Amino acid sequence: MDRIILTPEGIVEVVQGTPSEDPQIPAIVEDSMTLATLESPPYVYDVETTRLTLIDNKRYTMRDIGSLEDRIENLEDTVSLSILENDTRSLEITDADGLTRFKTGFFADDFTNNDLFDEEITTMVVDPGIQQLSCEASQVTLAPQLQYETQDDVTTFDLSGNDPLLDTNCQKTGNVVSLRYDEIEYLKQAFATRVENVNPFSIIDYVGTIKLEPAQDTWTETKVKNKKNVKEKFKTVNKKSENVVEKFRVGKPKNGPSSMKTSTKKNTKVETSKDTKITNVSTKIDSKASQAKYMRERNVSFFADGLKPYTRYYAFYDGSKKVRVLPKLIEIKDVQGSFQVGEICEIWSRKSVKYVDGKGNLKVEERFADVVDDPKGKTFRKARRQAVIRLCVPNHKTGKHRNPDETFTFNPYDRDQDISNLTTYNSSSTFLNMDLLAMSRKAMGKFFGNFYTNHVIIGRTSGATARISRKRLVTDGLGSIYGNISFAGEKNKNHRFKTGTKIFKLTNDAKDSVTLPGAIKHSEAEVPFTSSGTIIRTTITTTIKKLVTTTNNAVTTVTKTNVFRFQKLPPPKIIRKREIVERTTVVEPRIIRETRVVREVVRERPVPRRDPLAQSFTTDKKGALFLLLTFTWQQKILKHH
Repeated sequence: MDRIILTPEGIVEVVQGTPSEDPQIPAIVEDSMTLATLESPPYVYDVETTRLTLIDNKRYTMRDIGSLEDRIENLEDTVSLSILENDTRSLEITDADGLTRFKTGFFADDFTNNDLFDEEITTMVVDPGIQQLSCEASQVTLAPQLQYETQDDVTTFDLSGNDPLLDTNCQKTGNVVSLRYDEIEYLKQAFATRVENVNPFSIIDYVGTIKLEPAQDTWTETKVKNKKNVKEKFKTVNKKSENVVEKFRVGKPKNGPSSMKTSTKKNTKVETSKDTKITNVSTKIDSKASQAKYMRERNVSFFADGLKPYTRYYAFYDGSKKVRVLPKLIEIKDVQGSFQVGEICEIWSRKSVKYVDGKGNLKVEERFADVVDDPKGKTFRKARRQAVIRLCVPNHKTGKHRNPDETFTFNPYDRDQDISNLTTYNSSSTFLNMDLLAMSRKAMGKFFGNFYTNHVIIGRTSGATARISRKRLVTDGLGSIYGNISFAGEKNKNHRFKTGTKIFKLTNDAKDSVTLPGAIKHSEAEVPFTSSGTIIRTTITTTIKKLVTTTNNAVTTVTKTNVFRFQKLPPPKIIRKREIVERTTVVEPRIIRETRVVREVVRERPVPRRDPLAQSFTTDKKGALFLLLTFTWQQKILKHH
């Protein structure tokens, strides 16, 4: 077998192989291109016994490769759409009776605009810069959901209990979901202290403990910035075209034969048009992570015990009094209606008082319009919603909001009021019990916010209203005080805090003064809280390459004017009537026949002119060009005599 090659110098050469019973193609020569292989049998006597195999060599340029890539991408898109179209066409949608619904049609949306969006039921938007579908980061984050064995209404379900899960291989213990396990005794202390003095040091010290829920806040926030770079490449195309317009006109008659004269006139008009076509779109994603400087907006519940009973306390965070705290028991006044246990309530700013009627309901048709379950605080007639809370049983202290494990015995704000058996609210209620665990369950979740004095509380279900009379932290008879910390976000410059580990402190000293150790009147409790956030700044740079084609179309209009001039006709001849005035007869005697010679004297006289044809017509001064004339003749009947 031989190899026919083309060398870099452009010379065609034959690389001969080695004769063998099992011939092999010779090795490839470096920097050469194989054109064909020649296979020859032994002792060639006839050329037709050889076999020549041509090698298909195609040298593609980058333009060819780019064109092939575009065609392959278009083919992939077309095939994908065809498959989706077939799947959609063959999809059967049945009704409640199991009958196949009639499909009137279907459409596809490439999400380059929002023409096909129903803005009333969707929050998706199309970024006009990159013409792609985009949404908020919070809407594309999937949070795990618990599936309980008996699923209740999500608005009233309490997550604080360890209820059985649908999956029997898992169990919930507090805030942790793990595989089911059995508890066994690890260590047993069989001995106990027999005697202990009631107060061994004779010193009363009210130093309490605080438990935070959650104990720390760690989050990751992604900020996406879209940049668009447009690179335009210009191309000019010149086109020429010619239109011929031929006109005919009849001129004045002239002496001599008929003639036609043609005159030509050219007029060139250039029409310019631009066409922009996207040739390539590339996207570059650049992500940089940094630590958040300030805390994010969220609610954290605190549970303080071991403090001085029936004492007012003040909250400090990182030594600052600007921290916003909410008591578990909210003092109210001007109650209209009766709140319900487990009801979701909204707290509005003080301006919203004038929009509540005498029965405690929001006025007319605007009742909770565009407000329910909206954590972004939409305005309601210049009144801003500040918080959304859920109510517990009035004497609730710990446990589920409807079935507490531990209750308050006396009202901390009125120690003479026994609330141990108080399980409902009425129009005479002086406080509302807020569900703290629901407030701290998720950052800016279903329940959130902060409130101040004179803000209005409105029940979504009952429509009851009340105003917040005071906001203070007072311990109960056991020295316990529960509440919620409402941390502000980075945009609130008056109440924001930096991230890191800070100390949350409760003290009965409004100025947080330093006291001597063992001071009887001083009481405090503190706990560290760690907040750390990672901000991922993602820059999406979209580079769009466009080809701007400018087309100059030069249209030349050639106008040919043909002027016909007919021969001038002589004036019509006047027909004169002939009259015979004399006749002479000559008879020759020698001839049998008679020959008569008639001599006539004609005298012409003018006859009045008349129209020789019944269908005659005239034209105007400009004349006319007749392309078709139709004549109709009547057949004359010949009579034979």
